Amino acid sequence: MSVVVHHSAGRRPVDDDAAFETVRAIQRHHQDGKGWTDVAYNYLVTPSGRLLEGRGAEFQNGANTSQGRLSNRNTVSICLLGNFETGDVLTSTEKATVRSVCAHFGVPAVPHGALSATACPGVDVRDWLAAGMPVGGAFSSAAGPAGVAAAYGEARAAFVRLGKELGL
Repeated sequence: MSVVVHHSAGRRPVDDDAAFETVRAIQRHHQDGKGWTDVAYNYLVTPSGRLLEGRGAEFQNGANTSQGRLSNRNTVSICLLGNFETGDVLTSTEKATVRSVCAHFGVPAVPHGALSATACPGVDVRDWLAAGMPVGGAFSSAAGPAGVAAAYGEARAAFVRLGKELGL
């Protein structure tokens, strides 16, 4: 299993209210435009780092691919709001949220483009994932146990904050 990272490839929301509207627009497009039962992603991440539930983890996502080891059946998909192919830049809070989702499920993250012929989630996000999801450029798998522990601690703290925000 892996977390598959996507981007919406649209205009980057300027605040959480705009992000909520963007998510609703994606959901309408998926349901009304494509005839799907819900938004394709399990989760969506706002520029402020908030994790929004799409289909949730208990439902199969519809965003990756139907073929292979990392099909929709055995992945969790998350969508970053914005276009990371054309200049949008990941915030530290978005990075922490992606890392927290990976830590929660105990799995690595892969770019959508690793599963399908697509540029998704954009070159900057693909490079960040390939570098081991560094924290502010300071963490990589070469950082050893201390770097791994620091990244895990930050991810866990972000997940705890999210749980409190969601009332869990």
